[in-house]
Amino acid sequence: MARSARLTILWWLTLAGVIASVFVLPVALGDLQGKQLGVMASDLVTRVPIIGRLGRPLGQMTTVRGVWHAELAKDMSPQFRVTHIDGKEITRSIDFLLERMKPLMDDYLLESPVEDMRPTSGDVWELRGYETGKVVGLSDEVMKGLHTSVQQPNGFSFVTRFVYIRAKWVERTR
Repeated sequence: MARSARLTILWWLTLAGVIASVFVLPVALGDLQGKQLGVMASDLVTRVPIIGRLGRPLGQMTTVRGVWHAELAKDMSPQFRVTHIDGKEITRSIDFLLERMKPLMDDYLLESPVEDMRPTSGDVWELRGYETGKVVGLSDEVMKGLHTSVQQPNGFSFVTRFVYIRAKWVERTR
């Protein structure tokens, strides 16, 4: 087959792909709007990766750098505002409460090789670790069955935390 004929066929196939992506794909995705999709719990993480607040799959090792701020939280407890992920500056705000940042050794009740973090507002820290998560709270159905009111700060939701294996103080900004 001549080169010009191959290029013509390639051009038509490309055009067909563009048309399909512009017209057919949105219609197919529109069919999904309003429908609840389900995922088997056994497929989570292994077949269906969960992307955390850092934009990485849960469990993926990541280096974050950020600044501790006490004034971000209502109760003035320190929050870690991520400024860099894997060495790249980010533009959106990602905050973790101190209670949602734990050394790996806390999970396994081992002696920690990591210094205890005692952050002060304005401190810049760099941490190497991974984001993980879990479902917390009671569903609406369970709440109805209780016939009483229960305080739930996050409701029935999925929350993440950052588990670090290495933490180092970098500098003080103020």
